[in-house]
Amino acid sequence: MLDEYSGDPDSALELIKQAETEFGTVIDLARARSKIYLRQRKHHDVISIVRDIDSQVDEFEPLERMFLRRETGISFAETGDWKAAASQFFQAHKDALAVASGSFNAIALGLKADYALALFKAEDLGMAVDIYREVIEQLPEIDSEDSLQAAYCSRVIRHGLLWLHVQIIGAENEPLINGEPTSMLAGMCSNPNPPADIVKLPRASLDTTWYLFATTESEAVGPTQALSNLVRRLNGKTAPSFELTFRSYILNNSIKNLTVDGFADQLNRWLDFVSYAFNQANGETLTATEVPAFAIVPITSKDTLQSERLVRFQRSAIYAFGISAALSGNISDLKALRENIEKHNNLSGAVTWIDKILSPDPDDEANDITSTIHTALTRSDLFLTQLFEITVRFLEMAAQSQFRTALEKPLTRWCQEKWKKQIESKLAFNKANLVIPEIQKSFEFPGIAGVAAIILAAEPGVPIQLNTKMREFFSEIMKALPGNY
Repeated sequence: MLDEYSGDPDSALELIKQAETEFGTVIDLARARSKIYLRQRKHHDVISIVRDIDSQVDEFEPLERMFLRRETGISFAETGDWKAAASQFFQAHKDALAVASGSFNAIALGLKADYALALFKAEDLGMAVDIYREVIEQLPEIDSEDSLQAAYCSRVIRHGLLWLHVQIIGAENEPLINGEPTSMLAGMCSNPNPPADIVKLPRASLDTTWYLFATTESEAVGPTQALSNLVRRLNGKTAPSFELTFRSYILNNSIKNLTVDGFADQLNRWLDFVSYAFNQANGETLTATEVPAFAIVPITSKDTLQSERLVRFQRSAIYAFGISAALSGNISDLKALRENIEKHNNLSGAVTWIDKILSPDPDDEANDITSTIHTALTRSDLFLTQLFEITVRFLEMAAQSQFRTALEKPLTRWCQEKWKKQIESKLAFNKANLVIPEIQKSFEFPGIAGVAAIILAAEPGVPIQLNTKMREFFSEIMKALPGNY
Protein backbone atom coordinates (compact mmCIF):
# COMPACT_ATOMS: atom_id res chain seq x y z
CA MET A 1 0.00 0.00 0.00
CA LEU A 2 2.75 2.44 0.97
CA ASP A 3 4.55 1.83 -2.33
CA GLU A 4 1.71 1.41 -4.79
CA TYR A 5 -0.73 4.03 -3.49
CA SER A 6 1.41 6.42 -1.43
CA GLY A 7 4.53 6.36 -3.59
CA ASP A 8 6.75 5.61 -0.60
CA PRO A 9 8.80 2.53 -1.53
CA ASP A 10 11.41 3.11 1.17
CA SER A 11 8.85 2.93 3.96
CA ALA A 12 7.27 -0.12 2.34
CA LEU A 13 10.62 -1.91 2.18
CA GLU A 14 11.32 -0.98 5.83
CA LEU A 15 8.00 -2.53 6.89
CA ILE A 16 8.86 -5.72 4.99
CA LYS A 17 12.25 -5.79 6.69
CA GLN A 18 10.60 -5.44 10.13
CA ALA A 19 8.14 -8.21 9.29
CA GLU A 20 10.98 -10.52 8.24
CA THR A 21 12.72 -9.79 11.55
CA GLU A 22 9.58 -10.86 13.38
CA PHE A 23 8.37 -13.75 11.23
CA GLY A 24 11.49 -14.81 9.33
CA THR A 25 11.81 -15.18 5.57
CA VAL A 26 8.28 -15.70 4.26
CA ILE A 27 7.49 -16.21 0.60
CA ASP A 28 4.67 -13.65 0.68
CA LEU A 29 7.07 -11.01 1.98
CA ALA A 30 9.58 -11.85 -0.77
CA ARG A 31 6.77 -11.47 -3.28
CA ALA A 32 5.82 -8.07 -1.87
CA ARG A 33 9.46 -6.98 -2.11
CA SER A 34 9.65 -8.10 -5.79
CA LYS A 35 6.60 -5.96 -6.64
CA ILE A 36 8.25 -2.89 -5.18
CA TYR A 37 11.47 -3.54 -7.05
CA LEU A 38 9.55 -4.01 -10.31
CA ARG A 39 7.86 -0.63 -9.92
CA GLN A 40 11.27 0.87 -9.20
CA ARG A 41 12.62 -0.83 -12.33
CA LYS A 42 15.23 -2.64 -10.27
CA HIS A 43 15.04 -5.67 -12.53
CA HIS A 44 18.17 -7.42 -11.33
CA ASP A 45 16.77 -7.33 -7.79
CA VAL A 46 13.47 -8.82 -8.97
CA ILE A 47 15.33 -11.66 -10.67
CA SER A 48 17.46 -12.27 -7.57
CA ILE A 49 14.37 -12.57 -5.36
CA VAL A 50 12.62 -14.95 -7.75
CA ARG A 51 15.69 -17.15 -7.92
CA ASP A 52 15.81 -17.29 -4.12
CA ILE A 53 12.18 -18.44 -3.86
CA ASP A 54 12.08 -20.53 -7.04
CA SER A 55 11.55 -23.82 -5.15
CA GLN A 56 8.57 -22.29 -3.31
CA VAL A 57 6.76 -20.61 -6.19
CA ASP A 58 4.32 -23.51 -6.56
CA GLU A 59 2.96 -22.62 -3.11
CA PHE A 60 1.22 -19.64 -4.70
CA GLU A 61 -2.20 -19.96 -6.29
CA PRO A 62 -2.11 -20.06 -10.12
CA LEU A 63 -3.26 -16.43 -10.35
CA GLU A 64 -0.43 -15.11 -8.18
CA ARG A 65 2.10 -17.36 -9.99
CA MET A 66 0.93 -15.89 -13.28
CA PHE A 67 1.53 -12.34 -12.10
CA LEU A 68 4.90 -13.23 -10.58
CA ARG A 69 6.16 -15.01 -13.68
CA ARG A 70 4.89 -12.29 -16.01
CA GLU A 71 6.72 -9.66 -13.96
CA THR A 72 9.84 -11.82 -13.87
CA GLY A 73 9.64 -12.21 -17.65
CA ILE A 74 9.57 -8.42 -17.99
CA SER A 75 12.59 -8.10 -15.70
CA PHE A 76 14.58 -10.70 -17.63
CA ALA A 77 13.74 -8.89 -20.88
CA GLU A 78 14.81 -5.55 -19.42
CA THR A 79 18.20 -7.07 -18.55
CA GLY A 80 18.57 -8.45 -22.10
CA ASP A 81 17.99 -12.13 -21.29
CA TRP A 82 15.16 -12.78 -23.74
CA LYS A 83 15.52 -16.55 -23.59
CA ALA A 84 14.82 -16.52 -19.84
CA ALA A 85 12.02 -14.00 -20.45
CA ALA A 86 10.40 -16.36 -22.94
CA SER A 87 10.51 -19.19 -20.40
CA GLN A 88 8.80 -17.02 -17.76
CA PHE A 89 6.06 -15.86 -20.16
CA PHE A 90 5.43 -19.47 -21.15
CA GLN A 91 5.04 -20.52 -17.50
CA ALA A 92 2.81 -17.52 -16.86
CA HIS A 93 0.67 -18.54 -19.83
CA LYS A 94 0.18 -22.02 -18.34
CA ASP A 95 -0.75 -20.49 -14.98
CA ALA A 96 -3.31 -18.23 -16.68
CA LEU A 97 -4.86 -21.26 -18.37
CA ALA A 98 -5.31 -22.82 -14.93
CA VAL A 99 -7.38 -19.79 -13.93
CA ALA A 100 -9.32 -19.98 -17.21
CA SER A 101 -12.23 -17.68 -16.57
CA GLY A 102 -13.46 -14.29 -17.75
CA SER A 103 -10.78 -11.81 -18.70
CA PHE A 104 -8.02 -14.30 -17.91
CA ASN A 105 -8.72 -16.09 -21.20
CA ALA A 106 -7.58 -12.91 -22.94
CA ILE A 107 -4.58 -12.52 -20.62
CA ALA A 108 -3.60 -16.15 -21.27
CA LEU A 109 -3.60 -15.50 -25.01
CA GLY A 110 -1.70 -12.25 -24.50
CA LEU A 111 0.95 -14.10 -22.51
CA LYS A 112 1.28 -16.59 -25.33
CA ALA A 113 1.94 -13.69 -27.71
CA ASP A 114 4.47 -12.24 -25.26
CA TYR A 115 6.14 -15.64 -25.24
CA ALA A 116 6.39 -15.63 -29.05
CA LEU A 117 7.80 -12.09 -29.17
CA ALA A 118 10.41 -12.99 -26.57
CA LEU A 119 11.36 -16.05 -28.63
CA PHE A 120 11.89 -13.82 -31.66
CA LYS A 121 14.13 -11.52 -29.62
CA ALA A 122 15.99 -14.63 -28.45
CA GLU A 123 16.59 -15.44 -32.14
CA ASP A 124 14.35 -18.49 -32.22
CA LEU A 125 12.40 -17.49 -35.33
CA GLY A 126 10.94 -20.91 -36.08
CA MET A 127 9.37 -21.35 -32.66
CA ALA A 128 8.25 -17.71 -32.54
CA VAL A 129 6.39 -18.13 -35.83
CA ASP A 130 4.76 -21.39 -34.72
CA ILE A 131 3.54 -19.85 -31.47
CA TYR A 132 2.25 -16.65 -33.08
CA ARG A 133 0.35 -18.72 -35.63
CA GLU A 134 -1.42 -20.47 -32.75
CA VAL A 135 -2.16 -17.09 -31.16
CA ILE A 136 -3.76 -15.75 -34.36
CA GLU A 137 -5.82 -18.91 -34.72
CA GLN A 138 -7.20 -18.27 -31.23
CA LEU A 139 -7.92 -14.56 -31.75
CA PRO A 140 -11.60 -15.14 -32.65
CA GLU A 141 -12.07 -16.40 -29.07
CA ILE A 142 -11.44 -12.89 -27.72
CA ASP A 143 -12.44 -10.77 -30.71
CA SER A 144 -15.99 -10.60 -29.37
CA GLU A 145 -14.50 -8.08 -26.93
CA ASP A 146 -16.85 -8.95 -24.08
CA SER A 147 -14.47 -7.25 -21.65
CA LEU A 148 -11.99 -4.39 -21.62
CA GLN A 149 -9.22 -6.95 -21.20
CA ALA A 150 -10.31 -8.79 -24.35
CA ALA A 151 -10.53 -5.52 -26.30
CA TYR A 152 -7.02 -4.64 -25.18
CA CYS A 153 -5.42 -8.02 -25.87
CA SER A 154 -7.05 -8.43 -29.27
CA ARG A 155 -5.56 -5.11 -30.39
CA VAL A 156 -2.12 -5.32 -28.82
CA ILE A 157 -1.57 -8.90 -30.00
CA ARG A 158 -2.09 -7.55 -33.51
CA HIS A 159 0.28 -4.70 -32.75
CA GLY A 160 2.85 -7.31 -31.70
CA LEU A 161 2.45 -8.99 -35.06
CA LEU A 162 2.88 -5.63 -36.83
CA TRP A 163 6.11 -5.17 -34.88
CA LEU A 164 7.28 -8.61 -36.02
CA HIS A 165 6.33 -7.73 -39.60
CA VAL A 166 8.36 -4.51 -39.68
CA GLN A 167 11.36 -6.26 -38.11
CA ILE A 168 11.25 -8.89 -40.85
CA ILE A 169 10.92 -6.43 -43.75
CA GLY A 170 13.60 -4.14 -42.33
CA ALA A 171 11.28 -1.20 -41.67
CA GLU A 172 11.92 -1.00 -37.93
CA ASN A 173 12.84 2.69 -38.17
CA GLU A 174 9.91 3.70 -40.37
CA PRO A 175 7.42 6.08 -38.64
CA LEU A 176 4.32 3.89 -38.99
CA ILE A 177 2.49 4.61 -35.72
CA ASN A 178 1.62 8.26 -35.02
CA GLY A 179 4.82 9.37 -36.70
CA GLU A 180 6.93 7.00 -34.61
CA PRO A 181 8.56 3.63 -35.34
CA THR A 182 6.59 0.56 -34.28
CA SER A 183 7.67 -0.43 -30.78
CA MET A 184 7.47 -3.53 -28.61
CA LEU A 185 7.61 -3.76 -24.83
CA ALA A 186 8.09 -7.03 -22.97
CA GLY A 187 4.76 -8.22 -21.57
CA MET A 188 2.74 -5.65 -23.50
CA CYS A 189 0.23 -8.15 -24.90
CA SER A 190 -0.87 -9.30 -21.42
CA ASN A 191 -1.09 -6.02 -19.50
CA PRO A 192 -3.62 -6.83 -16.72
CA ASN A 193 -4.49 -3.11 -16.30
CA PRO A 194 -5.50 -1.99 -19.79
CA PRO A 195 -6.40 1.66 -20.44
CA ALA A 196 -10.11 2.24 -20.96
CA ASP A 197 -9.62 4.26 -24.16
CA ILE A 198 -8.09 1.25 -25.95
CA VAL A 199 -11.57 0.49 -27.31
CA LYS A 200 -11.42 3.70 -29.36
CA LEU A 201 -8.53 2.39 -31.41
CA PRO A 202 -9.24 0.55 -34.68
CA ARG A 203 -8.58 -3.18 -34.89
CA ALA A 204 -7.27 -5.04 -37.92
CA SER A 205 -9.48 -7.67 -39.49
CA LEU A 206 -8.40 -11.29 -39.17
CA ASP A 207 -7.71 -11.43 -42.92
CA THR A 208 -5.36 -8.43 -42.64
CA THR A 209 -3.70 -10.15 -39.71
CA TRP A 210 -3.03 -13.26 -41.78
CA TYR A 211 -1.48 -11.14 -44.54
CA LEU A 212 0.87 -9.53 -42.02
CA PHE A 213 1.72 -12.94 -40.63
CA ALA A 214 2.53 -14.34 -44.08
CA THR A 215 5.61 -12.11 -44.36
CA THR A 216 6.97 -13.33 -41.03
CA GLU A 217 6.09 -16.94 -41.77
CA SER A 218 7.87 -16.84 -45.12
CA GLU A 219 11.14 -16.23 -43.28
CA ALA A 220 10.69 -19.46 -41.33
CA VAL A 221 9.13 -21.86 -43.85
CA GLY A 222 9.94 -20.27 -47.21
CA PRO A 223 7.72 -18.23 -49.57
CA THR A 224 6.11 -21.17 -51.35
CA GLN A 225 4.81 -22.74 -48.14
CA ALA A 226 3.83 -19.38 -46.69
CA LEU A 227 1.80 -18.56 -49.81
CA SER A 228 0.12 -21.95 -49.72
CA ASN A 229 -0.78 -21.45 -46.07
CA LEU A 230 -2.15 -17.98 -46.79
CA VAL A 231 -4.40 -19.25 -49.57
CA ARG A 232 -5.77 -21.93 -47.24
CA ARG A 233 -6.36 -19.52 -44.37
CA LEU A 234 -8.21 -17.07 -46.63
CA ASN A 235 -10.22 -19.89 -48.25
CA GLY A 236 -8.78 -19.07 -51.66
CA LYS A 237 -9.64 -15.37 -51.51
CA THR A 238 -7.17 -12.77 -52.79
CA ALA A 239 -6.80 -9.12 -51.77
CA PRO A 240 -4.88 -7.66 -54.74
CA SER A 241 -3.04 -4.75 -53.10
CA PHE A 242 -2.21 -6.75 -49.95
CA GLU A 243 -1.05 -9.59 -52.14
CA LEU A 244 1.08 -7.26 -54.24
CA THR A 245 2.79 -5.96 -51.11
CA PHE A 246 3.50 -9.49 -49.88
CA ARG A 247 4.68 -10.77 -53.26
CA SER A 248 6.92 -7.74 -53.73
CA TYR A 249 8.57 -8.61 -50.44
CA ILE A 250 8.98 -12.25 -51.51
CA LEU A 251 10.52 -11.24 -54.84
CA ASN A 252 12.90 -8.83 -53.12
CA ASN A 253 13.95 -11.62 -50.79
CA SER A 254 14.53 -14.00 -53.69
CA ILE A 255 16.78 -11.41 -55.34
CA LYS A 256 18.67 -10.68 -52.13
CA ASN A 257 19.20 -14.38 -51.37
CA LEU A 258 19.70 -15.41 -55.04
CA THR A 259 16.88 -17.93 -54.74
CA VAL A 260 16.59 -19.46 -58.20
CA ASP A 261 13.98 -22.16 -57.54
CA GLY A 262 10.53 -20.74 -58.11
CA PHE A 263 11.81 -17.28 -59.07
CA ALA A 264 10.14 -17.36 -62.48
CA ASP A 265 6.82 -18.44 -60.94
CA GLN A 266 7.08 -15.68 -58.34
CA LEU A 267 7.95 -13.12 -61.01
CA ASN A 268 5.07 -14.22 -63.22
CA ARG A 269 2.45 -13.99 -60.49
CA TRP A 270 3.88 -10.70 -59.18
CA LEU A 271 3.45 -9.26 -62.69
CA ASP A 272 -0.19 -10.40 -62.61
CA PHE A 273 -0.80 -8.26 -59.54
CA VAL A 274 1.21 -5.34 -60.93
CA SER A 275 -0.87 -5.43 -64.10
CA TYR A 276 -4.10 -5.68 -62.12
CA ALA A 277 -3.12 -2.74 -59.91
CA PHE A 278 -2.48 -0.52 -62.94
CA ASN A 279 -5.69 -1.57 -64.66
CA GLN A 280 -7.81 -0.97 -61.56
CA ALA A 281 -5.94 2.17 -60.49
CA ASN A 282 -6.23 0.63 -57.04
CA GLY A 283 -4.89 3.02 -54.44
CA GLU A 284 -5.39 0.67 -51.48
CA THR A 285 -2.31 0.20 -49.33
CA LEU A 286 -1.46 -2.31 -46.64
CA THR A 287 -2.23 -0.94 -43.18
CA ALA A 288 -2.88 -2.63 -39.88
CA THR A 289 -6.55 -1.67 -39.73
CA GLU A 290 -8.08 -2.11 -43.15
CA VAL A 291 -10.44 -4.85 -44.20
CA PRO A 292 -8.99 -6.25 -47.45
CA ALA A 293 -10.88 -5.73 -50.70
CA PHE A 294 -10.98 -9.18 -52.32
CA ALA A 295 -11.01 -9.78 -56.06
CA ILE A 296 -10.06 -12.34 -58.68
CA VAL A 297 -6.73 -11.49 -60.29
CA PRO A 298 -6.41 -13.12 -63.73
CA ILE A 299 -3.27 -14.47 -65.33
CA THR A 300 -1.74 -11.74 -67.47
CA SER A 301 -1.81 -12.45 -71.20
CA LYS A 302 1.40 -12.88 -73.16
CA ASP A 303 0.61 -9.74 -75.16
CA THR A 304 0.18 -7.67 -72.00
CA LEU A 305 3.46 -9.01 -70.65
CA GLN A 306 5.11 -7.54 -73.73
CA SER A 307 3.73 -4.06 -73.02
CA GLU A 308 6.33 -1.39 -72.36
CA ARG A 309 5.37 -1.00 -68.72
CA LEU A 310 5.55 -4.69 -67.79
CA VAL A 311 8.69 -5.22 -69.84
CA ARG A 312 10.27 -2.49 -67.76
CA PHE A 313 9.26 -4.28 -64.55
CA GLN A 314 10.59 -7.63 -65.81
CA ARG A 315 13.88 -6.10 -66.90
CA SER A 316 14.23 -4.34 -63.53
CA ALA A 317 13.84 -7.69 -61.74
CA ILE A 318 16.42 -9.42 -63.94
CA TYR A 319 18.95 -6.60 -63.64
CA ALA A 320 18.44 -6.56 -59.87
CA PHE A 321 19.10 -10.30 -59.72
CA GLY A 322 22.18 -9.78 -61.88
CA ILE A 323 23.49 -7.06 -59.59
CA SER A 324 22.83 -9.24 -56.55
CA ALA A 325 24.76 -12.09 -58.18
CA ALA A 326 27.63 -9.72 -58.99
CA LEU A 327 27.75 -8.38 -55.44
CA SER A 328 28.05 -11.90 -54.08
CA GLY A 329 30.37 -13.09 -56.85
CA ASN A 330 28.03 -15.89 -57.93
CA ILE A 331 27.80 -16.06 -61.71
CA SER A 332 26.55 -19.64 -61.39
CA ASP A 333 23.31 -18.38 -59.79
CA LEU A 334 22.63 -16.13 -62.77
CA LYS A 335 23.23 -19.05 -65.15
CA ALA A 336 20.91 -21.22 -63.08
CA LEU A 337 18.25 -18.48 -63.22
CA ARG A 338 18.53 -18.48 -67.00
CA GLU A 339 17.79 -22.21 -67.10
CA ASN A 340 14.86 -21.73 -64.74
CA ILE A 341 13.31 -18.89 -66.72
CA GLU A 342 13.90 -20.55 -70.08
CA LYS A 343 11.11 -22.99 -69.21
CA HIS A 344 8.60 -20.12 -69.19
CA ASN A 345 7.70 -19.13 -72.74
CA ASN A 346 6.12 -15.86 -71.67
CA LEU A 347 9.41 -14.67 -70.12
CA SER A 348 11.56 -15.10 -73.21
CA GLY A 349 12.73 -11.49 -72.98
CA ALA A 350 14.21 -12.22 -69.57
CA VAL A 351 16.40 -14.93 -71.06
CA THR A 352 17.75 -12.42 -73.60
CA TRP A 353 18.60 -9.91 -70.87
CA ILE A 354 20.47 -12.56 -68.88
CA ASP A 355 22.37 -13.60 -72.03
CA LYS A 356 23.46 -10.00 -72.56
CA ILE A 357 24.73 -9.82 -68.98
CA LEU A 358 26.66 -13.06 -69.43
CA SER A 359 27.96 -11.95 -72.84
CA PRO A 360 27.53 -8.19 -73.37
CA ASP A 361 26.66 -6.87 -76.82
CA PRO A 362 28.39 -3.55 -77.58
CA ASP A 363 25.60 -2.62 -79.99
CA ASP A 364 22.83 -3.19 -77.43
CA GLU A 365 21.19 0.00 -76.16
CA ALA A 366 21.46 -1.32 -72.58
CA ASN A 367 25.12 -2.28 -72.92
CA ASP A 368 26.19 0.26 -70.28
CA ILE A 369 24.11 -1.68 -67.75
CA THR A 370 24.77 -5.23 -68.88
CA SER A 371 28.51 -4.73 -69.33
CA THR A 372 28.77 -3.12 -65.89
CA ILE A 373 27.08 -6.12 -64.26
CA HIS A 374 29.23 -8.47 -66.36
CA THR A 375 32.46 -6.77 -65.25
CA ALA A 376 31.49 -6.96 -61.59
CA LEU A 377 30.48 -10.60 -62.06
CA THR A 378 33.65 -11.75 -63.74
CA ARG A 379 36.43 -9.65 -62.18
CA SER A 380 37.45 -9.89 -58.55
CA ASP A 381 40.21 -7.25 -58.91
CA LEU A 382 39.06 -3.99 -60.43
CA PHE A 383 40.98 -0.97 -61.65
CA LEU A 384 40.09 2.27 -59.90
CA THR A 385 38.12 3.60 -62.87
CA GLN A 386 36.22 0.31 -63.19
CA LEU A 387 35.34 0.33 -59.51
CA PHE A 388 34.17 3.94 -59.69
CA GLU A 389 32.01 3.30 -62.76
CA ILE A 390 30.46 0.17 -61.25
CA THR A 391 29.75 1.93 -57.96
CA VAL A 392 28.06 4.80 -59.78
CA ARG A 393 26.02 2.57 -62.05
CA PHE A 394 24.95 0.15 -59.31
CA LEU A 395 23.88 2.95 -56.97
CA GLU A 396 21.96 4.71 -59.72
CA MET A 397 20.09 1.50 -60.53
CA ALA A 398 19.52 0.40 -56.94
CA ALA A 399 18.23 3.78 -55.78
CA GLN A 400 15.59 3.87 -58.55
CA SER A 401 14.71 0.17 -58.58
CA GLN A 402 11.54 -1.47 -57.31
CA PHE A 403 13.96 -3.89 -55.67
CA ARG A 404 16.00 -1.37 -53.74
CA THR A 405 15.42 -3.21 -50.44
CA ALA A 406 17.03 -6.33 -51.92
CA LEU A 407 20.13 -4.46 -53.06
CA GLU A 408 20.81 -1.82 -50.43
CA LYS A 409 22.64 -3.88 -47.78
CA PRO A 410 24.62 -6.10 -50.21
CA LEU A 411 25.63 -3.05 -52.26
CA THR A 412 26.73 -1.12 -49.17
CA ARG A 413 28.77 -4.07 -47.92
CA TRP A 414 30.37 -4.72 -51.35
CA CYS A 415 31.30 -1.06 -51.88
CA GLN A 416 32.87 -0.70 -48.47
CA GLU A 417 34.93 -3.89 -48.94
CA LYS A 418 36.10 -2.89 -52.43
CA TRP A 419 36.89 0.71 -51.59
CA LYS A 420 38.71 -0.13 -48.36
CA LYS A 421 40.96 -2.36 -50.44
CA GLN A 422 41.27 0.20 -53.22
CA ILE A 423 42.52 3.04 -50.99
CA GLU A 424 45.49 0.89 -50.03
CA SER A 425 46.85 1.75 -53.53
CA LYS A 426 47.50 5.45 -53.07
CA LEU A 427 49.31 5.80 -56.39
CA ALA A 428 46.09 4.98 -58.26
CA PHE A 429 44.45 8.21 -57.05
CA ASN A 430 44.85 11.82 -58.07
CA LYS A 431 45.24 14.03 -54.99
CA ALA A 432 45.50 10.90 -52.85
CA ASN A 433 46.33 12.77 -49.63
CA LEU A 434 43.11 14.76 -49.92
CA VAL A 435 40.79 12.15 -51.43
CA ILE A 436 41.56 9.05 -49.38
CA PRO A 437 40.74 10.62 -45.96
CA GLU A 438 37.39 11.76 -47.39
CA ILE A 439 36.65 8.25 -48.67
CA GLN A 440 37.48 6.87 -45.23
CA LYS A 441 35.01 9.31 -43.65
CA SER A 442 32.31 8.11 -46.05
CA PHE A 443 32.44 4.62 -44.55
CA GLU A 444 30.67 6.05 -41.50
CA PHE A 445 27.49 6.73 -43.48
CA PRO A 446 24.81 4.01 -43.30
CA GLY A 447 23.11 2.29 -46.23
CA ILE A 448 23.21 3.59 -49.76
CA ALA A 449 23.88 7.07 -48.40
CA GLY A 450 27.30 5.67 -47.61
CA VAL A 451 27.69 4.52 -51.21
CA ALA A 452 26.74 8.01 -52.43
CA ALA A 453 29.28 9.47 -50.00
CA ILE A 454 32.01 7.20 -51.40
CA ILE A 455 31.26 8.35 -54.95
CA LEU A 456 31.32 12.04 -54.07
CA ALA A 457 34.48 11.64 -52.01
CA ALA A 458 36.27 9.60 -54.68
CA GLU A 459 35.34 11.70 -57.72
CA PRO A 460 38.22 14.24 -57.38
CA GLY A 461 40.67 11.34 -57.32
CA VAL A 462 39.57 9.58 -60.51
CA PRO A 463 39.84 10.59 -64.19
CA ILE A 464 36.03 10.55 -64.52
CA GLN A 465 33.79 13.52 -63.84
CA LEU A 466 30.12 13.27 -62.93
CA ASN A 467 27.75 15.68 -64.61
CA THR A 468 25.90 18.20 -62.43
CA LYS A 469 22.64 16.26 -62.51
CA MET A 470 24.29 13.05 -61.35
CA ARG A 471 26.22 14.82 -58.60
CA GLU A 472 22.99 16.40 -57.35
CA PHE A 473 21.27 13.01 -57.45
CA PHE A 474 23.87 11.47 -55.14
CA SER A 475 23.80 14.51 -52.86
CA GLU A 476 20.04 14.12 -52.47
CA ILE A 477 20.50 10.49 -51.43
CA MET A 478 22.79 11.67 -48.64
CA LYS A 479 20.40 14.44 -47.59
CA ALA A 480 17.62 11.86 -47.12
CA LEU A 481 19.48 10.51 -44.10
CA PRO A 482 17.99 11.28 -40.66
CA GLY A 483 19.95 14.20 -39.25
CA ASN A 484 21.18 15.33 -42.71
CA TYR A 485 24.75 14.05 -42.55
